[in-house]
Amino acid sequence: NIDAFFKENNISPSGNMSLRWKTVAMCSLFFLPYLVIVTGMAASSPYLFFGMWALVGFGMIGVGCGVHHDSNHGSYSDNKTVNKVVGDIVNVVGGYDVTWRIQHNILHHTYTNIEGLDEDIDSGGLLRFSPNSKKLAAHRFQHIYGWFLYCLLTIQWVTYKDYRLLFQYEAKGLPKKKKK
Repeated sequence: NIDAFFKENNISPSGNMSLRWKTVAMCSLFFLPYLVIVTGMAASSPYLFFGMWALVGFGMIGVGCGVHHDSNHGSYSDNKTVNKVVGDIVNVVGGYDVTWRIQHNILHHTYTNIEGLDEDIDSGGLLRFSPNSKKLAAHRFQHIYGWFLYCLLTIQWVTYKDYRLLFQYEAKGLPKKKKK
């Protein structure tokens, strides 16, 4: 039993100070290089400019995978409002918390690694996350090229995926309307 583990080891099931420091680090990794870019301080060199964008990308991944993920699972804090506010950081870095909660919390955790239902394992064929997916010759090298493609997934996420999912989920009646 997970609850017993936390109790026996005197560990809080919610985040501790390490998680708060991770939040500061990941948000800084996104926002500080972004500030350097928008203020024009990175304009002097294409290496600096694209290097700052690379850091923004790593920060976006860190915020999404490390901060937003924990808070939307309710493990960031015992306070639901804190979890909601911290989880909404994803809206600032280009994601949409509503589609993420449906896609990840409901679909992924209900149908983990089941093809056609778990959208987390559907990469469009470029990456193979399931032994049941069609195997292409290029997949032998995905451990090499996958890192680059995974970074590009954030571009797909903010320009296409969330919009597609929102329309798809609304057609199915999945987003719940807020009560007045």
